[in-house]
Amino acid sequence: MHSSVMGIEIGLAEIKVIQVSKKINSIEVVKSCRYRLSSEEDMPSAIKRILSENRIRGDMIVAGISSQQAVFRDITLPFRDFAKIAKIVKYEVESSLPYPAEEAVLALQVRDGKDEGASDLFIAAVRKEAIISCCQSLNDAGIDPQYVLLDCTALYNLYLHACPSSQDIVALIDINEERILVVIVQGEHLLFSRNISHPIRSRTDNDSRKEAGERIAAPEPALEPQQSESPASDGREEGVERVEEGEGYPGQEAALEARPDSPAIDESQPEVVDLSREMMDQILDQVDLTLYAFSSQYRLDGSISRILLTGSAAGCEGISDYFTERLQIETSIFDPCEALGEENAPFRDQSLCWSVPLGLVFGARKDRKSRFNLRQEDLVFQKKYSQYKEMALVLAVLLVVAASLLTVNIHYRTTVQQKKLNQINRDIYQVYREILPAAKGAGNELEQVKKALNKEREKYEIYKTFAGKSLTHLEIFRDLSIRISDEIKVEFLDLSIDKNQIKIKGIADSFEAVDRLKSSLQKTRQYAQAVVESAKVKGSDNKVDFRLSITVSDS
Repeated sequence: MHSSVMGIEIGLAEIKVIQVSKKINSIEVVKSCRYRLSSEEDMPSAIKRILSENRIRGDMIVAGISSQQAVFRDITLPFRDFAKIAKIVKYEVESSLPYPAEEAVLALQVRDGKDEGASDLFIAAVRKEAIISCCQSLNDAGIDPQYVLLDCTALYNLYLHACPSSQDIVALIDINEERILVVIVQGEHLLFSRNISHPIRSRTDNDSRKEAGERIAAPEPALEPQQSESPASDGREEGVERVEEGEGYPGQEAALEARPDSPAIDESQPEVVDLSREMMDQILDQVDLTLYAFSSQYRLDGSISRILLTGSAAGCEGISDYFTERLQIETSIFDPCEALGEENAPFRDQSLCWSVPLGLVFGARKDRKSRFNLRQEDLVFQKKYSQYKEMALVLAVLLVVAASLLTVNIHYRTTVQQKKLNQINRDIYQVYREILPAAKGAGNELEQVKKALNKEREKYEIYKTFAGKSLTHLEIFRDLSIRISDEIKVEFLDLSIDKNQIKIKGIADSFEAVDRLKSSLQKTRQYAQAVVESAKVKGSDNKVDFRLSITVSDS
């Protein structure tokens, strides 16, 4: 889940950006910024400066464009398979579009039709060029939107968040100095959308055609901005002054003239668009015709139950009562802050003009029922920032995985090698104890064993010249036996070696046999120095035990 979401609304001459932090059950407005474009300034530079100077960022970016660039159509299909609907819908609306269907991006919402098995479709078609231009401007500013929504969709999303369980038919009307947008919603379905020509912009366009300094005739009385505290009047809603028949519209005596080419915006005070009575009557006439056209087109069982006003002009005092009186439909102010919670109370003074940016933020939710995202993969535009971001993310993940694997491998190899080394040390110590059982502990057992082996080798070094390379006692016994005649009857019982000294214990049949043994050995070159150390009779069979000492010579 994305913890930070940025909504950016790109208007005709104004950019609005809002950053929110998403929590478990609520969102909190972190930053908000409005900027009017000058006639010389290009969009990417303005967006880049806004984000840089205000340090606005988001894990997810949702962009909004004016629904004046869209064509809306309603059609009914005799089936409800959404996959099938998505394949054929462009052919169904092609005849009613002012341009080929291949040049359009279609976003649609499907609801059950009145007939069994049928589907009613609300379709928004926008030229690919408009989406490409929007995405390219944002790409050039260093961001890439995951969603591109229409401003009417944004209002719809905001309403769903504020009134998730309502099934009434409600008209949302957003009025500011750039547009008048009418959106009609029932439950979870967006039924209707229309942009109404704004009298303020029309007047501004007329002013631009006149000579410098020339003004339109004296302005009509204007609606007053709402005051934070107003004394309650008898039987009337606090802060609302009703219009009686024959009276002028309540408010100040001058109307605000919007100048879209002025980049400076004072955000220290709430933005309020003052409307003269003439302008308000023009707006109401258009709204009344719009609602009548909707009712005639849809022939719904129920009529529009209420109107919700939002946008800059909704801050004018008495505007909701004036709508109620003229249209005979209950009208109230729709404040986005009421949908956000008390933690956003500091944002309340300026919240009315932020309905669309907030709706864009709510449009980032993965909602199966809302399928109005115009940012589709078949659009052809450069996604450098997104590609680089994804490549950097993949590279970072690969580096982390490689470092982890390397660390695990090093740890494993070190652990295994340490175990082997410990086992070798134990084996060396065991050999050391077997070779030198009487020895005490030594600092280097392997060195001590080597010294003991070298010492033992020195005892047998002299026998290499005549006994071959084998230095065992058995080989010496074998060599002695070869040199003794078979007629001498002796039996060797023990043999010990100490360098060139050989000590032999044995049993002979007689003393004569012992003498003949000594004489036989003395005839050889190696055993010439043979001496009988002792000889005595032992036992009843008259056998002779003897000890023979031989000095071995290598000459």
